[in-house]
Amino acid sequence: MELIDFNDAYVSTVLAMPPDHLHDFNDETKQLIDWFCKRVGAWTFTDEQFEAIAHGLSREIAVYNAVQAAGFGAQMTTRSEDAFGIDIHITDRTTGRRINVDIKTTSAFHYRLIELLSEGRIEDADMDLAETRGYAAVYNGHGDEKIRVVLWRIDHDTLGDIQDFAFATTEQLIRELSEIFTAYGE
Repeated sequence: MELIDFNDAYVSTVLAMPPDHLHDFNDETKQLIDWFCKRVGAWTFTDEQFEAIAHGLSREIAVYNAVQAAGFGAQMTTRSEDAFGIDIHITDRTTGRRINVDIKTTSAFHYRLIELLSEGRIEDADMDLAETRGYAAVYNGHGDEKIRVVLWRIDHDTLGDIQDFAFATTEQLIRELSEIFTAYGE
């Protein structure tokens, strides 16, 4: 199965589940995947691979749910938009402004900035500012197909831990989102 297909199925399933069923979701899902793959003789994720995938996707889902609960419009992306590095479209319903967001864990955010720096797509000052703020905008794509995407670091030290695909509190997350809209909302 393609990883993007798996990610789509995973996210759709979590979003369709009632919150009281999410506590054991990852453990039970991994057991079912292992059982099924063994039964049909297919390759399966290692525990480390599954944990890394679930870790990243849990952040996307937690942000999506928090943003919606705060009154913003949020839409998970299609496969073609995911190819541009967009995880979620977020709309400020009051102003009508919109941003495209790429949710990153702390380490993924840092390494993406290093990659952008080495590609010459950002400068040292941009990287320093992004590391301080926890977000940065870049243009992804080629030619006329460029789209502005905000890389957003979802850092548990700043925003708190994610438990069962949700943040304990969302005040800081929504404050950061407001800053992002001020800087990059279109």
